[in-house]
Amino acid sequence: MSVPNLSRAMEVDFSDIIDREWVYFEQALLPKKKDKYVMMQLLNPGYDSKIKVYLDPNANQTMNVSAGGLNLAGGEDKSYLVVYDGNKSEVYKKSGYKKDALEKLYKNCPVFTENYEGEKFKWSNFAEHIYVYDQLCN
Repeated sequence: MSVPNLSRAMEVDFSDIIDREWVYFEQALLPKKKDKYVMMQLLNPGYDSKIKVYLDPNANQTMNVSAGGLNLAGGEDKSYLVVYDGNKSEVYKKSGYKKDALEKLYKNCPVFTENYEGEKFKWSNFAEHIYVYDQLCN
């Protein structure tokens, strides 16, 4: 993948992707459950060819700071259910993302690992990483 394509992917306004009017649900296998399928909310429609990210109904959230009814910071999920290439879902947590990112989730794409080598993987950039992985590795 060329540098201009990576630059274009980095310019994506993720608020346009996140602030959609539609909600997508799909049937997927639960983690740790033998052959138990449930309907889960897909969080990355449109860039989910290899990695699908679902809302974790049991996720804790970061500390919420609000004023006058407006959320100023926080309130982000600390975990997501992730399905890689149609397999059983796995829980990816904020606390283990730095370690699991290159070693587990993105390991099958040399172009991605080359472009992000040496970078600290922050949970706040999870959506960006999933999008860039989809663009570079498919």
